[in-house]
Amino acid sequence: MNSVLFSFSLIFSALLVVLVGISYCPANSANAQTLNSPTVKITSPVEGQKINYINNNTITFSGISSDNATSNCQVSIILNNIKPYQPTSPVGSNDFSSWNFPPNAYLANMKEGQNKVTAKISCLASPANLTKWYSVNFTGLADSGTNMSNQSGQLKQNEQNGSRATTINQTGSTIPQVRDELKQISVSIEAEKNPLFLGDKQTFTLIVSDAATHIPISNAEVKGLVTHPSGKSKEFTVITDANGQGSYSLKIGKKAEPGKMTLLFQVAKSGYEPKEVKSTSDIKEKESPTNPFDGGTSFFNIPIKPKNIFS
Repeated sequence: MNSVLFSFSLIFSALLVVLVGISYCPANSANAQTLNSPTVKITSPVEGQKINYINNNTITFSGISSDNATSNCQVSIILNNIKPYQPTSPVGSNDFSSWNFPPNAYLANMKEGQNKVTAKISCLASPANLTKWYSVNFTGLADSGTNMSNQSGQLKQNEQNGSRATTINQTGSTIPQVRDELKQISVSIEAEKNPLFLGDKQTFTLIVSDAATHIPISNAEVKGLVTHPSGKSKEFTVITDANGQGSYSLKIGKKAEPGKMTLLFQVAKSGYEPKEVKSTSDIKEKESPTNPFDGGTSFFNIPIKPKNIFS
């Protein structure tokens, strides 16, 4: 009889352990899902861009991320998977919301043809560290565009239509040329409200134009990253209209965290150098209406000195 009771006790204990384990696993999964995943993005170079890296002192890798001055994150990059990762430079003190990598620092690892640059954001978190990656492929051009006339077997032929000269060799194949200079973009940002209050709706309007001619640029792609004071971020994309304008609206929750909201915009258009701009908005709590009779002497309580009207 005692052995039977002991067996039932063992079975009951095993079932209890299984039930506790089942109830515990989803809780861990739910807690893991609540962790905010960081984001990182390379804004320069853009996908498919052609870069002449010979005698070029202006090559800069730059980008944006969900990091801010209060979060414990760092951004590093690697070119063509040649380790180690190299640390980038933040725009502010310990703020990698916008970052860059010095010119020429990676020329030794760059090659002619396809190259791949990868950015990594690493954040210290509990119970586990968080890491995200973002990659861009670009083409490296080995032709410097100089000393072409000194190479044997080459002829220069000027086209009659006034276009720039092309260089060919005796086999008739065209020697690669340096791509034309990219034009510059001008971007201005208009915010409907500043400051913002909890529960408000905010609309940002970007006006994109040619920096030299001030002509509006239509069909420009504007990619944005909104980072709230809580650290949560959201990406969005808009296309400019015929007037060079693109708008984005967002709703501030009534129970959101007050503080400074950061917006990063990256504008791209074929034939133009990509442009990156940053804007901030202050989010505040709504002030409660004040009682004009509260906190001071009411006119109902003003002491009146008696006066003898018969004297």
